[in-house]
Amino acid sequence: MKNKLLTLILKNPTKFVVISIIILILLVSSFIQCSKKDKASTKELDSLKEVSVPVPVSTSCTGISSWIGRTVPEENDWYGVTYGKNQFVSVAGSGTNRVMTSPDGITWTGRVAAEQNVWTKVIYGNDIYVAISNAGINRIMTSPDGITWTSRTPPEQNQWVGIAYGNGTFVVIPTLGSTKVITSNDGITWTLREPSEKNSWNSVTFGNGQFVVVSSSGINRVMTSVDGITWAPVNVEQNIWNSITFGNNLFVASSIYGNKRIMYSSDAKNWNYSSTPEANPWYSITYGNGLFVSVAYSGINRTIYSTNAINWTSVPAGDIALFDVAYGNDTFVAVGRSGSNRVITATCVK
Repeated sequence: MKNKLLTLILKNPTKFVVISIIILILLVSSFIQCSKKDKASTKELDSLKEVSVPVPVSTSCTGISSWIGRTVPEENDWYGVTYGKNQFVSVAGSGTNRVMTSPDGITWTGRVAAEQNVWTKVIYGNDIYVAISNAGINRIMTSPDGITWTSRTPPEQNQWVGIAYGNGTFVVIPTLGSTKVITSNDGITWTLREPSEKNSWNSVTFGNGQFVVVSSSGINRVMTSVDGITWAPVNVEQNIWNSITFGNNLFVASSIYGNKRIMYSSDAKNWNYSSTPEANPWYSITYGNGLFVSVAYSGINRTIYSTNAINWTSVPAGDIALFDVAYGNDTFVAVGRSGSNRVITATCVK
């Protein structure tokens, strides 16, 4: 084989040289192409290494800081607080100026209420603040800014204690009186509605397209409505259910008496129950940025919080008798009567 190849080369030396050069060129070209591909692959790998995948950071509350007492303009009996239009607004049942406002929950300014009534709750909805009362002459007042208030006359002078806004409607419920429900589209003109039962209704909230109310008396201590006009009863544990809120697709209610003082439901029809670390009278409950917070007017640790309404953690809150709590701007604000401070605040821990 070697002799034959040598004979061919000797017979055609020029042709052999040309073929050799062509083969060499092809080999060099192939090497260059492979080198380029390797470099491109290396660059791609380097670029992938340089891409930083952001680690998700939770923006929801996982807990609350320690409560801090705040100075108020008057040592009134502060019963209700809400957050809306970038400020907190609180209402009282005693004192000269029975309204106060704050941009941050820390610095408060006294405001003159429309009437010297026992104001129990205040809410913000439809670009207006609405406050209700359980005693006095005109037991509803409204304000566009939380500063200037105007009296409104409801159809009946009941003991109005609960208010909610949803789906373009305000709903107000009484604990005593004719036990009628009243509704309004603007907070000014009100219409009487028939509840499912004439219980002592204490609190109302709106969520998932329906209003839900809780009671401290009667057989069926929950009622629901999609419009505030037609109500349906729901049977639950016979506790003194005093407050209800909605958040994270859950209705959560708190009780001031009973074995399990928290109940929760996704549809307001089927309810589950959970225990609290303290058997306090949990008077009010709210939801803010992933966290449920409830407050009590007596007991050792007068505030509790939970992310799921099942597992609760207690937090000391001093000697203030707490009656309401609200959330806004990463801050929980609780108000009450008696004690060293009538307002306390806690920031959201993430």
